[in-house]
Amino acid sequence: MINLEIHREIHGKLMQRKNPTLLWGSLFENVWIGFVLNNHKNKDEITLNEILNFCERWIRSTTISDILKEERNIGALSLYAGIIFNLGDKNYAEEIQNSIKKKIIELDKKEKGKFSLFNSPEIFYSTIIGLAMSDMLKETQREILLKYALNEVEKHWYDKIYRFALYSAALFELKAEDTTINKIVNFLASINIKELSINEIIPLLWFIIKYNEDILKRVKNTELRKLIEDKKEKLWEQFENQYTYFSYELQTSSEDTEIETGTRYSLSTFELGMIDDFLACQEKVYKIDPNIIFDLLQLHPVIKDASEKLFKNKHYSEAIFAAYKALINYVKEKSNRKMLDGQELMGKVFDVEYDKETLKVKKKPILQLNELTTRENMDEQKGFMYLFIGSVMGIRNPRAHGLIKQEDPFKTLEYLSLASLLAKKVDEAKFNSDA
Repeated sequence: MINLEIHREIHGKLMQRKNPTLLWGSLFENVWIGFVLNNHKNKDEITLNEILNFCERWIRSTTISDILKEERNIGALSLYAGIIFNLGDKNYAEEIQNSIKKKIIELDKKEKGKFSLFNSPEIFYSTIIGLAMSDMLKETQREILLKYALNEVEKHWYDKIYRFALYSAALFELKAEDTTINKIVNFLASINIKELSINEIIPLLWFIIKYNEDILKRVKNTELRKLIEDKKEKLWEQFENQYTYFSYELQTSSEDTEIETGTRYSLSTFELGMIDDFLACQEKVYKIDPNIIFDLLQLHPVIKDASEKLFKNKHYSEAIFAAYKALINYVKEKSNRKMLDGQELMGKVFDVEYDKETLKVKKKPILQLNELTTRENMDEQKGFMYLFIGSVMGIRNPRAHGLIKQEDPFKTLEYLSLASLLAKKVDEAKFNSDA
């Protein structure tokens, strides 16, 4: 499921959008990108520090109370405090978060506008995740935020996937009860992936990847867990099919752009950050794509040619069998002993007979791996003979009879690497025609 090339492209486009002075624009957009970069396995410390310095200048140019008058800035400041808390500046983070906690209580008592803290998904989520990162999501503020998040659960989400994703993520951070989580999971299971547009796929995929472990921990039913995993795979397929339609130019209109034949979808900075975030999350949680490792291993051509198609089609046992069959045939060809096979072949081709006192060679091996002048040389020749014999007896033969089923791609790569090493030793060997 992981595609490192997509992540590199998305992250590159996100970095290209950076302005020399304003970086990504508003205080909120900059802190959101800072939050995303802070979650990367390998942090871009330089860019992260640029963002933090930008935010610090903004904050120092006025007062925290003045900044919090605009509700969009509540999420930005909370996220900023969460980041610096994690980086060690706990006192300053707590000072900011205490101001935010007071603001939450104040806003709870006021009339709520369309773009208020409680009604704006990205601001609501950012406020909560920032408080959680600062270890300050407690007591009164948690109860207030949970009240508004629970209210979202009672709404019809079918045409509001963006809200569903962010408020559901918030509910996981708020440690909502199982009854609430069950409603989220059941709705998630009911979504028809094929009917979603790209502006719905992005936040939904972000939610299901970023909170995958949390979701699966709360789902006890095995069939439902499988269904959720299947939804994730199908979402990823839809994303891969549609990401080529992305336009990385900033939108000039606030209206959503639907993807149709021949049109492109303009990503907002928030969406671009969301994609970068879930791709980075995926890299941290999942093993790297085994097909990428296969390509990077530089396997011996004989082993690669025999196993590549089978391996990449996930026929792992067959790939191993084909690789070792190819190795045996390669030894036959190089030794000119095509009538021999298996253990007998490897024993006759690589065995050396010598006087243990004088080290004088009595019978040369057909394929000689070194000069055979020292005890270490003799040990290497004999040792590799046993490796070749073992590869036939312990790996090729059981698979030839279907006794072993291999389903782990990474263990398969280890088998293929051994076959490749042995094939390269054959290349290095001297052929003794008179042996």
